Amino acid sequence: LDSIAAFEKKQPQSPLLWNYRGAAYIGKKDAAKARNSFNQALKLDPQFFPAVANLAQLDLVDGEPAKARMRFESMLKADPSHLQAMLALADLSLRDKDEKAYLGWLEKAARAHPKSLPPREGMTRYLLSKGEKTKAMAVARAAVEANPDNPAALNLLGTAQLAAGDASSAVSTFAMVTKKLGQSPDAYLRLALAQLEDKQPDAARASLQTALRLNPDHLQSQDTLLRLELAEKKPDAALRIARQVQTRHPGSPLGFDREADIQLTQKRLPEAIKAYEQAIERGAGSAGMIKLFRAEVLSRNTKRAEQRINEWLEQHPQDNAVRAHAAEYYLANGRNREAIAHYAEIERLAPGNAVVLNNLANLYLRENDSRALATA
Repeated sequence: LDSIAAFEKKQPQSPLLWNYRGAAYIGKKDAAKARNSFNQALKLDPQFFPAVANLAQLDLVDGEPAKARMRFESMLKADPSHLQAMLALADLSLRDKDEKAYLGWLEKAARAHPKSLPPREGMTRYLLSKGEKTKAMAVARAAVEANPDNPAALNLLGTAQLAAGDASSAVSTFAMVTKKLGQSPDAYLRLALAQLEDKQPDAARASLQTALRLNPDHLQSQDTLLRLELAEKKPDAALRIARQVQTRHPGSPLGFDREADIQLTQKRLPEAIKAYEQAIERGAGSAGMIKLFRAEVLSRNTKRAEQRINEWLEQHPQDNAVRAHAAEYYLANGRNREAIAHYAEIERLAPGNAVVLNNLANLYLRENDSRALATA
């Protein structure tokens, strides 16, 4: 706020500074002053979209979506082709689960702005989510026709082609992106993923190696290459990459988690357990804890496995993923009362899960508990 006030002396008529001030007040959890700041921005420029969007967000927080919608509709009255207002109305329609209106606003935006990518990107992803792959590819192709030199449009088309199962066309499309972007490791990663889908492992390896020459720290490319080595039954090569990840990203759990997975497949349980521990220390979370638990069970140290999972749940009592794994473990081992305790806690924290209720009902039945039928 102090910086904004100092800058305002140089540009007293800037709506941008009032918008920044409003954002700062949101950071201070002062909605009234935030709203006033955004309104001041609109006094200086009634068509200043960022302030309108921020006021609409405050309306949504206050439970007034109709008021938020009216703000964008007012902008469209002043400018019937306002792209951001149409996209905002599309988002509000999706929020209200009015998918027909959502698609309608995107189509309207695309007609008004044929070279704009966001409307067609939204349409493509929506159509893919509905399984309408042919329509999605048509929309993505239209985006490329309108923007033939835009790598983002080509990426959209490649994504649609992959989703439609046309991996060979996706390879061609992503190859064009690498030529346009040149030094982009992300572009080579996308190409490699398409090549893997098209069953071209050697070409994928070459693309990943190019990505890593451009950026040796490119984590996704390292991980994809590691997985490729595992798929081709080269665990030693995969392990080398995992350790490179550890060296280059010492604070990330990924390299340690991948090493542990490899050690586990090679039945080197002590090494796997140590690596999983290191992954958890770096934030591997629930998934890491479940993997460590499984490794301890495989090593026949069930007492330590149970101790680990109980300590974890004491520290993370709302971790239903780990709790569900513990419940399944006790269920499989005939320890009904312990399984019941975990499933009942999951049902308390997140009621209405059919699998949890089903298992809980069966456990009650085993224990001759009168709650069995009601739970079922």
